[in-house]
Amino acid sequence: MEKDTFKEVRKKPDKRPQWLDEAIWKELWAYWNSDAFKKKSDAAKMNRASTMGEKYVGKLSETQTTQATFDGSTPSTPREPSYDEQMKIWIDANGLTKWGRLCGFGPEGDIYTNSQGPCSIQNRGKAYTNTFATLVDENKRQKIELDSQKKVLDDVQAKLTLEQAKSKKQTKKVQKYAKAT
Repeated sequence: MEKDTFKEVRKKPDKRPQWLDEAIWKELWAYWNSDAFKKKSDAAKMNRASTMGEKYVGKLSETQTTQATFDGSTPSTPREPSYDEQMKIWIDANGLTKWGRLCGFGPEGDIYTNSQGPCSIQNRGKAYTNTFATLVDENKRQKIELDSQKKVLDDVQAKLTLEQAKSKKQTKKVQKYAKAT
């Protein structure tokens, strides 16, 4: 809402709104006339005018139509492409940066571009592999320790059962002796 309000204010440079202080009005106009603001404004205009999404939608639609008629039949609903297929369509429609990166997808884009950058999937993959190997080793160590503790517990349980049996025998002997006397 404020964005639209200021957009309207910028259209009338000679008329300050009553709700806007004179000093702030002058600062705003100084900023709006600065090269930094003009650069941001131009970049935003180009982004809004971008056809990247339109190219993708066109290619996606074209792919779905091709899939639907490729075998000669016309299914009632075309098959939805997988995520990997959609990523390949996006790259086909929009291309990569001059550095071979896929814009807007962060490190995940490296999977589809074979990027060798510091955040590439290969480097993350090594880290994940090392972490996984460490977790597997820790799991094995804990399992061995748990098995050892289980064996000790089983031994204690067996001794306890034996002692309980001896105690029962002793109790019967004492009861028999008490009845006899």
